[in-house]
Amino acid sequence: MPRSLGRPVKAFLLIWLAVQVLVPLRHYAIAGDANWTEEGQRFAWRMKLRAKAAGHIMYQLHDSGLQKVDRSGRTRFAWDRWPDKHVIYVPVEPQLFRWENHFGLNMTHEPCLGQRTLFAPYGESDEALDEKRGELVDTWRMQFGREIEVHETISLNQVLGKLRVRLEGLPADTIADNAAAHRYCLAHVAVVSDLIDRGNNGNEYQRESHWILIVNHLSLVADSPFADVALPILRRMHPFALQGAAFPRHRFLVIEDRHASEEQRDLALRQLGDGKPYLVWVDPSRLRPDDWRQMPRAFVTFDNQDLKIVWNHFRELNHIQLERFSVRPDMIRQYARRIAGLWKAETGRKP
Repeated sequence: MPRSLGRPVKAFLLIWLAVQVLVPLRHYAIAGDANWTEEGQRFAWRMKLRAKAAGHIMYQLHDSGLQKVDRSGRTRFAWDRWPDKHVIYVPVEPQLFRWENHFGLNMTHEPCLGQRTLFAPYGESDEALDEKRGELVDTWRMQFGREIEVHETISLNQVLGKLRVRLEGLPADTIADNAAAHRYCLAHVAVVSDLIDRGNNGNEYQRESHWILIVNHLSLVADSPFADVALPILRRMHPFALQGAAFPRHRFLVIEDRHASEEQRDLALRQLGDGKPYLVWVDPSRLRPDDWRQMPRAFVTFDNQDLKIVWNHFRELNHIQLERFSVRPDMIRQYARRIAGLWKAETGRKP
């Protein structure tokens, strides 16, 4: 006669079977659509194989303590309570941006290039532009005690040509330790040249894909062991040239303040703007995560005729976390609570 199972074993098996049956069905007892909330999805019988993708996520942070009413009764942004740089990142569409409305000193934030200081002329002749270059050098020397480099921007094709010549002309001993990286850099430059030659005559999606490929290849060159050679050339590019903008009649000067820290550059731009917050033109929809990571953790942007605060979660989350995070509303909500806690710890105000 086979031995019967003891009560403890029967109880364990019953509990184990109940868990195996009920846990996969728990999403039916949770309010909301599990396909959206993601609650109760793990270990569910209904989940076999699935792929889920999401678009771009942006956190806006609302802090009433950063608003004050002036004498005229208007609500203003309280910059004296803002804990970071006094800068406003203004979203633009590069193909539609009219530089003739923004002549003078401008700041941009672009893929691969990061933040740049540019001078947009207003109909200056070649001689006047040369004079302006000298004025900018003298201004920096007198006001900030630093020497700067001022170059005229060049087209993407010219950048690729200079980059190829510069890389091919490096001494053999410089290439020796990174011969493979050197070959890859030249290969990436060749691929970008081919993409430019083929053009972007397709539909809107193909054009976007075209520029994404170009940026990805040049970013590999900018992050290579030859970055010291490549970046100074890449940063001479026309503004937003890597985002599809074209400037057939515009000439720009790019200012490189290499001997200043990030804080010193920020103070210089504020001083040149009479202490007011300066503007940075940026196309956030076309920035890669690596480009976002070069921006502050929290920054002020201009949206719907008002100043808004954006929390830059790219600074904290890696590529794998971003991929999983964007399709999990429960994680999106959890991270929002984290933002609130961090902000309160730093400012004493709960957003």
